[in-house]
Amino acid sequence: MSVFDKAKQIATVDAAADARLTGVLPLAELSMRDQLGDAEYDAYRALEDGDPIKEKLEYAEAYFALYHFALALKKLQQDVVTANQVGWGEGQIQPTYVDELQRLRSKYESEALKLIASYRALESGNAKVRFYAI
Repeated sequence: MSVFDKAKQIATVDAAADARLTGVLPLAELSMRDQLGDAEYDAYRALEDGDPIKEKLEYAEAYFALYHFALALKKLQQDVVTANQVGWGEGQIQPTYVDELQRLRSKYESEALKLIASYRALESGNAKVRFYAI
């Protein structure tokens, strides 16, 4: 499964958002290169599909993609970003504010960094590969 597919799986992104998600994949790659360095990033991408290390790092890259994708969903306007609740009948819409979006972005970044940290621990011989159900 590709980084794109993993990101769609994690966030349940629909087909309408595919182009925007694809657009942030280069930013996710840059975030991974910042964390791993160019040589280590290239070595990870060269691993065979199904390799547990590649799987773990692809999930980290997918979380970085979602970190960047969160801002691509809507333009920031007057601190209101997306609808949090839509009601039928009386037509109730409650806005979600920028700090909610930032909390979501922080969660995605944190998950990416945790996966990279566990990869580093694995590489140093201090950990085992663990996968979590999504």
